[in-house]
Amino acid sequence: MDNKNIIEQINKLTQKTKDKKIDWQIINPNLCRWVRKSSGETFLAVLQKIGSGNNYVLTIQSIGPSETLLNANSTFNPDIRLSLGNLYDAVMQAVSETHLEKLDKFIDTI
Repeated sequence: MDNKNIIEQINKLTQKTKDKKIDWQIINPNLCRWVRKSSGETFLAVLQKIGSGNNYVLTIQSIGPSETLLNANSTFNPDIRLSLGNLYDAVMQAVSETHLEKLDKFIDTI
């Protein structure tokens, strides 16, 4: 897959994240994941910020059968850094908003 196609796919994920169509989970401050079951297959997406710089890795895998569909690493491919950074920012924003909504619901039950 060439850079143009990779960037296009990442940008689609970014938009779907902003539209709250992807339920990302934060594993730690630098690692997020998303699991989806579709048509009998399970897919896993992992987005990781590497170190203190602006490098990111996005891996999307099919779990059954096991297959890596995308492995995008901005350390080795700087052309995709901006798109991965935008996705990471969108994920953090979406998760933050979701946590705030859940916190509001919890507080409302008190």
